[in-house]
Amino acid sequence: NVIVRALADEYSPAGLMLRLCLRRRVVPLVSRSTLREYRDVLTHPDMLQRLLQRPADEIDTVLDQLLYVADRVDPVRVRFKLPRDPGDEHLLELAIQGRATALITYDPDLLALPLSKDDAGRRFRQRLRRLAILTPGAFLARFEERL
Repeated sequence: NVIVRALADEYSPAGLMLRLCLRRRVVPLVSRSTLREYRDVLTHPDMLQRLLQRPADEIDTVLDQLLYVADRVDPVRVRFKLPRDPGDEHLLELAIQGRATALITYDPDLLALPLSKDDAGRRFRQRLRRLAILTPGAFLARFEERL
């Protein structure tokens, strides 16, 4: 959801995050499954026409650039279970295996995880003490002096 917003509005916090990644000021982590998801979502005809208003080859170029600057973690084996949104499990596992310090998202399920009282929240706090889950704006505000 961050890349979609970044491509839809390059001047948004998400757009700034993407630029920081492409300049390798922030090092993104990717896996085979995240790249597949990015391509599937971003090159869907409805997404290209209505929201992004960009040709598919431009999207492919951005994704190729992102892959070039990213640290790739493969294979990502999902062990962290997130019952409320199993589709996000691979993102958490990518963060674990890639030793990420931040997961940047607009997903409310992921953003709520650090303070959640359920089993997934407790496991998150045990396994990922140093991982911050933040929106792009919150990340930029927190780490502005380092960027």
